[in-house]
Amino acid sequence: MERYFVLLSYQRSGTNMVGWSVDTHPEMTYADEVFHRDNYPNPSTLSAVLDTLATGERPPSRHGQAASYNDETAKRILVDVKYNQVNSAVKRFVRSVPIIELVRQDDEKHFHSFVLRRFWSRNPVLRAKRELPNELPFDDASYAAFRKRKAAYLQAWKGWADVTLYYEDLCNDEEIDILPEPAGRAICELAGVEYVPLTVPTRKSAAEGVLW
Repeated sequence: MERYFVLLSYQRSGTNMVGWSVDTHPEMTYADEVFHRDNYPNPSTLSAVLDTLATGERPPSRHGQAASYNDETAKRILVDVKYNQVNSAVKRFVRSVPIIELVRQDDEKHFHSFVLRRFWSRNPVLRAKRELPNELPFDDASYAAFRKRKAAYLQAWKGWADVTLYYEDLCNDEEIDILPEPAGRAICELAGVEYVPLTVPTRKSAAEGVLW
């Protein structure tokens, strides 16, 4: 297990930005969401994922990306885990390795990011063009439920993180090319590797207020 560390967060918090930045370091690689339900539709496949982790190897990505260039030489593998993917078996793994918790503090913008994703899923042509609607719907009841779930997850994991990063400190809803140095240094120190600037190679949904 000593090869792994975990990026723990709520969805739409900037994990792709952080994960693929980590993947640019020659001694680290990003394993993406290995506990996503697409990877283990039943308990036996979850066991297979955990068995793969126990060997120190990189399990398959839910997105099916090819192994990154530094997989063979990487000293550390960053595993992306969302709060709602943690059951008892996953919890044992997460609590056995160093944890980076990534938190998006602005609940309203965070919620809008979910709303936009849902809008784009229903409007693939606009999604391909990255076009925004004139106005995003905002449902008070759904927003309240979102905040309640998020607060419960944060409370459940309070005190477990070795490093806490905040989305707003990383990009503040702006496109960036390099992860801010304090965050990069904290990640590298936790992983036990030499610091080098961590470049940001991907853009997920660059739009005002809903970046990443």
